[in-house]
Amino acid sequence: MIESLGLTGNWGWSFTTHEQVWSPGLYNVLALEAGTVRPDYDLLLSLVHPDDRPALEGSAEIVRTGFLSDRTFRIIRHDGTMRLLMSRGEVFHTPGGEPIGAAGVVIDVTDRERIGLAYADAARRQGPQAENGIPAGNGAAAPGCQPASLTDPDPESAAEAESFSPEEAIDRRHLRAARALLDWSMADLAQASGLSFSTVRRLEESAEGGTVRSRRAAVAALRAAGIDFTRAAGDAVAIAKVG
Repeated sequence: MIESLGLTGNWGWSFTTHEQVWSPGLYNVLALEAGTVRPDYDLLLSLVHPDDRPALEGSAEIVRTGFLSDRTFRIIRHDGTMRLLMSRGEVFHTPGGEPIGAAGVVIDVTDRERIGLAYADAARRQGPQAENGIPAGNGAAAPGCQPASLTDPDPESAAEAESFSPEEAIDRRHLRAARALLDWSMADLAQASGLSFSTVRRLEESAEGGTVRSRRAAVAALRAAGIDFTRAAGDAVAIAKVG
Protein backbone atom coordinates (compact mmCIF):
# COMPACT_ATOMS: atom_id res chain seq x y z
CA MET A 1 0.00 0.00 0.00
CA ILE A 2 2.80 2.42 0.89
CA GLU A 3 4.54 1.66 -2.42
CA SER A 4 1.32 2.40 -4.31
CA LEU A 5 1.45 5.97 -2.97
CA GLY A 6 4.87 6.48 -4.53
CA LEU A 7 6.55 6.89 -1.13
CA THR A 8 8.93 3.96 -1.00
CA GLY A 9 10.62 1.28 -3.07
CA ASN A 10 12.91 -1.71 -2.63
CA TRP A 11 15.95 -2.87 -4.53
CA GLY A 12 18.28 -5.87 -4.69
CA TRP A 13 21.71 -6.38 -6.22
CA SER A 14 23.72 -9.55 -6.81
CA PHE A 15 27.43 -8.82 -7.10
CA THR A 16 28.17 -12.28 -8.52
CA THR A 17 25.66 -12.15 -11.39
CA HIS A 18 25.61 -8.33 -11.70
CA GLU A 19 21.80 -8.53 -11.70
CA GLN A 20 19.87 -5.67 -10.10
CA VAL A 21 16.13 -5.57 -9.40
CA TRP A 22 13.81 -2.70 -8.48
CA SER A 23 10.30 -2.89 -7.11
CA PRO A 24 7.50 -1.02 -8.91
CA GLY A 25 7.50 1.44 -6.02
CA LEU A 26 11.11 2.44 -6.64
CA TYR A 27 10.32 3.23 -10.25
CA ASN A 28 7.50 5.46 -8.99
CA VAL A 29 9.78 7.26 -6.51
CA LEU A 30 12.27 7.96 -9.30
CA ALA A 31 9.49 8.90 -11.78
CA LEU A 32 10.68 6.23 -14.21
CA GLU A 33 8.47 3.84 -16.13
CA ALA A 34 9.04 0.18 -15.27
CA GLY A 35 10.25 -1.82 -18.24
CA THR A 36 11.71 1.14 -20.09
CA VAL A 37 14.99 1.29 -18.16
CA ARG A 38 17.16 -1.40 -16.66
CA PRO A 39 17.64 -1.28 -12.86
CA ASP A 40 21.10 0.08 -12.22
CA TYR A 41 22.75 1.75 -9.23
CA ASP A 42 24.64 4.10 -11.55
CA LEU A 43 21.31 5.22 -13.03
CA LEU A 44 20.15 6.15 -9.54
CA LEU A 45 23.40 8.03 -8.93
CA SER A 46 22.88 10.00 -12.15
CA LEU A 47 19.65 11.41 -10.69
CA VAL A 48 21.28 12.53 -7.43
CA HIS A 49 21.76 16.27 -6.98
CA PRO A 50 25.37 17.17 -7.92
CA ASP A 51 26.00 18.64 -4.46
CA ASP A 52 24.95 15.39 -2.75
CA ARG A 53 26.57 12.92 -5.13
CA PRO A 54 30.12 13.01 -3.66
CA ALA A 55 28.83 11.65 -0.33
CA LEU A 56 27.46 8.48 -1.95
CA GLU A 57 29.57 5.41 -2.66
CA GLY A 58 30.11 4.46 -6.30
CA SER A 59 29.05 1.03 -7.55
CA ALA A 60 32.64 -0.22 -7.90
CA GLU A 61 33.46 0.97 -4.37
CA ILE A 62 30.48 -0.88 -2.88
CA VAL A 63 31.40 -4.13 -4.63
CA ARG A 64 35.07 -3.78 -3.63
CA THR A 65 34.65 -2.74 0.01
CA GLY A 66 31.33 -4.36 0.87
CA PHE A 67 30.23 -1.16 2.58
CA LEU A 68 27.06 0.83 1.92
CA SER A 69 26.26 3.80 4.12
CA ASP A 70 22.80 5.04 5.07
CA ARG A 71 22.18 8.41 3.45
CA THR A 72 19.59 11.11 2.89
CA PHE A 73 20.01 12.93 -0.41
CA ARG A 74 18.20 14.89 -3.11
CA ILE A 75 17.39 13.68 -6.60
CA ILE A 76 16.33 15.63 -9.66
CA ARG A 77 13.88 13.55 -11.68
CA HIS A 78 13.56 13.72 -15.44
CA ASP A 79 10.38 15.76 -15.08
CA GLY A 80 12.43 18.45 -13.29
CA THR A 81 11.01 17.86 -9.81
CA MET A 82 13.34 17.56 -6.83
CA ARG A 83 12.71 14.99 -4.09
CA LEU A 84 14.45 14.22 -0.79
CA LEU A 85 15.14 10.50 -0.39
CA MET A 86 16.28 8.43 2.57
CA SER A 87 18.21 5.28 1.66
CA ARG A 88 18.77 2.32 3.97
CA GLY A 89 20.64 -0.77 2.81
CA GLU A 90 22.68 -3.76 3.87
CA VAL A 91 25.53 -5.62 2.15
CA PHE A 92 25.58 -9.40 2.46
CA HIS A 93 28.80 -11.39 2.83
CA THR A 94 30.00 -14.97 2.50
CA PRO A 95 31.18 -16.74 5.69
CA GLY A 96 34.66 -15.71 4.61
CA GLY A 97 33.71 -12.05 4.53
CA GLU A 98 33.48 -11.54 0.76
CA PRO A 99 30.65 -9.17 -0.29
CA ILE A 100 28.20 -10.97 -2.57
CA GLY A 101 25.16 -8.70 -2.76
CA ALA A 102 23.08 -5.96 -1.24
CA ALA A 103 19.47 -4.98 -0.71
CA GLY A 104 17.67 -1.99 0.70
CA VAL A 105 14.79 0.44 0.76
CA VAL A 106 14.43 4.02 -0.47
CA ILE A 107 11.85 6.31 1.13
CA ASP A 108 10.68 9.64 -0.27
CA VAL A 109 10.72 11.92 2.80
CA THR A 110 10.04 15.17 0.94
CA ASP A 111 6.53 15.33 2.38
CA ARG A 112 6.92 13.82 5.84
CA GLU A 113 3.35 14.60 6.87
CA ARG A 114 2.05 12.53 3.96
CA ILE A 115 4.27 9.64 5.05
CA GLY A 116 2.93 9.84 8.60
CA LEU A 117 -0.66 9.71 7.35
CA ALA A 118 0.16 6.70 5.18
CA TYR A 119 1.70 4.82 8.11
CA ALA A 120 -1.24 5.73 10.34
CA ASP A 121 -3.67 4.40 7.73
CA ALA A 122 -1.64 1.19 7.52
CA ALA A 123 -1.83 0.82 11.31
CA ARG A 124 -5.61 1.26 11.21
CA ARG A 125 -5.92 -1.41 8.53
CA GLN A 126 -3.83 -3.85 10.59
CA GLY A 127 -5.89 -3.19 13.71
CA PRO A 128 -5.17 -5.30 16.80
CA GLN A 129 -3.00 -7.68 14.78
CA ALA A 130 -0.41 -5.00 14.11
CA GLU A 131 2.99 -6.07 15.36
CA ASN A 132 4.32 -2.53 15.77
CA GLY A 133 3.11 0.96 16.37
CA ILE A 134 4.54 1.73 12.93
CA PRO A 135 4.76 -0.78 10.05
CA ALA A 136 8.01 -2.73 10.15
CA GLY A 137 7.88 -4.17 6.62
CA ASN A 138 11.49 -3.60 5.54
CA GLY A 139 12.73 -2.35 8.87
CA ALA A 140 12.70 1.27 7.86
CA ALA A 141 10.66 4.12 9.28
CA ALA A 142 10.33 7.69 8.12
CA PRO A 143 11.72 10.51 10.28
CA GLY A 144 8.96 12.47 11.92
CA CYS A 145 6.48 9.60 11.77
CA GLN A 146 4.62 9.40 15.05
CA PRO A 147 2.76 6.28 16.21
CA ALA A 148 -0.93 6.36 15.41
CA SER A 149 -3.35 6.50 18.35
CA LEU A 150 -6.87 5.43 17.38
CA THR A 151 -8.47 5.94 20.79
CA ASP A 152 -7.55 7.70 23.99
CA PRO A 153 -5.99 5.18 26.39
CA ASP A 154 -7.84 4.42 29.60
CA PRO A 155 -6.03 5.03 32.92
CA GLU A 156 -5.15 1.36 33.31
CA SER A 157 -3.62 1.20 29.81
CA ALA A 158 -1.75 4.44 30.46
CA ALA A 159 -0.29 2.99 33.67
CA GLU A 160 0.81 -0.14 31.80
CA ALA A 161 2.42 1.96 29.08
CA GLU A 162 4.26 4.08 31.63
CA SER A 163 5.73 1.01 33.30
CA PHE A 164 6.47 -0.73 30.01
CA SER A 165 10.04 -1.94 29.64
CA PRO A 166 10.79 -2.54 25.94
CA GLU A 167 13.90 -4.62 26.53
CA GLU A 168 11.75 -7.75 26.88
CA ALA A 169 9.65 -7.12 23.76
CA ILE A 170 11.96 -5.25 21.40
CA ASP A 171 13.33 -7.06 18.39
CA ARG A 172 15.52 -6.30 15.38
CA ARG A 173 12.75 -4.50 13.50
CA HIS A 174 12.28 -2.02 16.34
CA LEU A 175 16.01 -1.31 16.47
CA ARG A 176 16.16 -0.64 12.74
CA ALA A 177 13.04 1.54 12.84
CA ALA A 178 14.34 3.57 15.80
CA ARG A 179 17.72 4.00 14.15
CA ALA A 180 16.04 5.20 10.96
CA LEU A 181 14.09 7.82 12.90
CA LEU A 182 17.42 9.22 14.11
CA ASP A 183 19.00 8.92 10.67
CA TRP A 184 21.71 6.76 12.29
CA SER A 185 23.85 4.09 10.69
CA MET A 186 24.73 0.89 12.54
CA ALA A 187 28.14 2.43 13.22
CA ASP A 188 26.44 5.42 14.87
CA LEU A 189 24.44 3.12 17.16
CA ALA A 190 27.57 1.12 18.00
CA GLN A 191 29.43 4.28 19.00
CA ALA A 192 26.54 5.66 21.07
CA SER A 193 25.90 2.40 22.92
CA GLY A 194 29.50 1.33 23.46
CA LEU A 195 28.83 -1.91 21.57
CA SER A 196 30.90 -3.29 18.74
CA PHE A 197 29.69 -2.94 15.17
CA SER A 198 29.39 -6.73 14.86
CA THR A 199 27.21 -6.85 18.00
CA VAL A 200 24.86 -4.21 16.60
CA ARG A 201 24.70 -6.11 13.31
CA ARG A 202 23.80 -9.34 15.14
CA LEU A 203 21.08 -7.49 17.07
CA GLU A 204 19.55 -6.21 13.83
CA GLU A 205 20.04 -9.19 11.52
CA SER A 206 19.24 -12.21 13.71
CA ALA A 207 15.98 -12.88 15.53
CA GLU A 208 18.01 -14.28 18.41
CA GLY A 209 21.04 -12.07 17.91
CA GLY A 210 22.86 -10.44 20.79
CA THR A 211 22.48 -10.78 24.53
CA VAL A 212 19.91 -9.14 26.77
CA ARG A 213 22.67 -6.90 28.08
CA SER A 214 23.67 -5.70 24.61
CA ARG A 215 20.04 -5.15 23.65
CA ARG A 216 19.53 -3.03 26.77
CA ALA A 217 22.62 -0.99 25.92
CA ALA A 218 21.30 -0.35 22.40
CA VAL A 219 17.85 0.62 23.68
CA ALA A 220 19.38 2.94 26.31
CA ALA A 221 21.43 4.71 23.64
CA LEU A 222 18.38 5.16 21.42
CA ARG A 223 16.32 6.52 24.29
CA ALA A 224 19.07 8.95 25.26
CA ALA A 225 19.05 10.22 21.66
CA GLY A 226 15.32 10.96 21.80
CA ILE A 227 13.56 7.70 20.92
CA ASP A 228 10.47 6.81 22.96
CA PHE A 229 9.32 3.18 23.19
CA THR A 230 5.75 2.72 24.44
CA ARG A 231 3.19 -0.04 24.60
CA ALA A 232 0.59 0.02 21.83
CA ALA A 233 -2.17 -2.58 21.40
CA GLY A 234 -1.45 -5.66 23.50
CA ASP A 235 2.29 -6.28 23.59
CA ALA A 236 3.01 -4.21 20.46
CA VAL A 237 5.76 -1.60 20.62
CA ALA A 238 5.17 1.94 19.32
CA ILE A 239 8.23 3.98 18.42
CA ALA A 240 8.45 7.77 18.19
CA LYS A 241 11.12 10.45 18.09
CA VAL A 242 10.52 13.03 20.81
CA GLY A 243 12.06 16.37 21.64
